[in-house]
Amino acid sequence: MSNYLLLLFDYITVFNNYLYDRFINQPNSSNVEKIDKEHFVVNYKINNKEYKMMVKLKKGPSSIYKVSKEDGTEITDVVIPYLGPNHEWIHCVHPYTYFFPEQKLTIHYINGETYIHL
Repeated sequence: MSNYLLLLFDYITVFNNYLYDRFINQPNSSNVEKIDKEHFVVNYKINNKEYKMMVKLKKGPSSIYKVSKEDGTEITDVVIPYLGPNHEWIHCVHPYTYFFPEQKLTIHYINGETYIHL
């Protein structure tokens, strides 16, 4: 009987966490504060710790034309969101190092430059 109570308690806890994340702690545009035309503060939580990140948006098109794996497969849509708004690799872990550790990635810029990450 006690195993069933523990299992029931676990289900209730998981469901409660789901409801909290779904309706109370959901990330949305209210987590972004506009400071002026080009500066924003992004507020977010990880493990109940609050963080803030100041972001300055660069106007104009993306400077990156294409990102491809060693075999030529294009993964631009996978990598670009991790770069940040100005493609400055603002996150601590580079996504290509984490998701594609054994492959070389080639970043093609619209000015014709090419960068190969080993």
